[in-house]
Formats: sequence, structure tokens, C-alpha cells
Amino acid sequence: MRSFYHVLAALSFLSIGSVFESLAWAEDVIRPLPPVDVESDEVFVDPLEDPEAAANEEYYEEFWYGDPRHYWYRGGWEGDIEAGVNGSDGNTETANLVFGFFAKRKTDSGEFSTDLNYFYEQNDGIKSTDKLYWKNHYESMLANGITSWFFDFWYEYDAFKVFDYRIAFHVGLSQPLHETDYSKLVGRLGLGASREYGTANTDWVPELVMGWGYDLQVTSASKLTFVGDYFPDVDDFATYRLNMKLTYEVEIPDHGCSLLASAFNRLDTQANPGQKKNDIDYMLSLKWEL
Repeated sequence: MRSFYHVLAALSFLSIGSVFESLAWAEDVIRPLPPVDVESDEVFVDPLEDPEAAANEEYYEEFWYGDPRHYWYRGGWEGDIEAGVNGSDGNTETANLVFGFFAKRKTDSGEFSTDLNYFYEQNDGIKSTDKLYWKNHYESMLANGITSWFFDFWYEYDAFKVFDYRIAFHVGLSQPLHETDYSKLVGRLGLGASREYGTANTDWVPELVMGWGYDLQVTSASKLTFVGDYFPDVDDFATYRLNMKLTYEVEIPDHGCSLLASAFNRLDTQANPGQKKNDIDYMLSLKWEL
């Protein structure tokens, strides 16, 4: 078992190094503002008004800026924020909040993405749901141009679980299994470990990861996404976690946002005594692209 951790640590070290290398772009981004008294006939067009200019390297070499939003455009980032809220007052007081954030950055060396989801619910002044899931994923293409290697890091918090929070990381390979002009299915296979904090058992648990991602462009204004990750314990395959997320998105014309209907299913065979193994969360929210 010790050799397993040595191999895992070595792979993780190499993966983390590649991630930081891909994110080392700050020196190319920072540009000082020009002195106020500098006279120039050159007209600069703000890329915030013309996002397509963000991809023009020569344009940016000549463009001065101090607005922090230029980090987003110049760095090749894209993403979105989604939020939903509902409640009631009267005989029963309820308040529900869901929040999501997603961002990714593509470079010549690979792609980094981060996905965060938060759920909060309160009934008659008593908190009944308070949980957060956060996934970070880096992927880089291998020499064959088809298969990629990946590294991911997970953080999970749930106020009603026996642990305070859980972290996990994995390394492995991913490859497209089926692809058309309007759909794509990707499979992932790797190994890693997870650890819970705030419990009597704080050992690292070796585990596999078997995942998939499916994207379907239903119409020009709507798409379906289905992603899942299965984490079986290396020593006991009857002990596992299963995370699945199904999302249907419809673009709202002329409003700069989309309507999302999502379902999250998280299964943990090591659930607390008296609790169900499955947690299913439904989410209806609006999404704004950044």
C-alpha cells in the first residue's frame, strides 16, 4: 500500500506542476496605465466592448489597461454565474438559495476548469440544508492527439454529514468515446485518494475514479449536459461514492442570460446512521455568462 501512495504522490506532483505552468500568465497580462499627461493620437478600443479582440495577441501588446476584467479576457478565461432563490412566508417560513460558478481557461498546453455549487435551505428559522461542492479539473492532450491525462481536486462540505469536510484528488486518462457535430461523450479513468476531516477516521482512502461527460446540442438555443463520477474504494468495491449532474439549458433571447434546470444526485454508501445514502438536489436558476 505504501508503494501506491508513492506512485500517486509522484503523479500528483507532476500534474500540479503542469497546472501552475499553464496558469503562469500574469506577467503577460499586467500593463501599467499610461501617464495622464501623455499625448497620443492612437485610439484604443476597449476589449470589454469588443470581446473578440481578446483573442488578438498583437492587439493586446499595444493596449494599456488597468481594469481587472482585462485579466479575464487576456487570460483566455470564460465562464458563468448561476443563482436561484425562492421562499414563502405565513404559516410556514422557508428560504432556499442555490448558487453556482463555473470557469475554464484553455491554453496550448491544456484546459483548466473550476465548478462550484452551493445549496442552502431554511424552514421556520431552522437550517435544514447547508452544503457546498467544488471540483477543479486540469486536462492536457497527449502526443497521439486523442487521449488526454487529467488531474482533479474535489472539496465537499455538508453541515449535516458526520465529517466537517472531505477532499479528494485523482490523476488518470480521458478520451472521447463518441462524437458528432451536435454531441460528444468523453470517458475518464484514474486513481487517487480521499480524506475526511473532523471524524475519528482521518486516514487517506485510496480509490479509483471512473467518469463520463456527455454534451448534446438539442437546438440552436438549448443544450443538455450529463456528467458523472464513480469513486469505488480500492480495497472494497462495495464502498463507493457516485456523483451525477444533469443540466438542461435554454438561452433567453435578447436578455444575455439562460434558464437552467439541474438535478444533482450524490450517493455515498458510508452515509451517517439513520440517513439515506442518496442526496438529490433540484435547481432552477438563471445563468449569466462572464
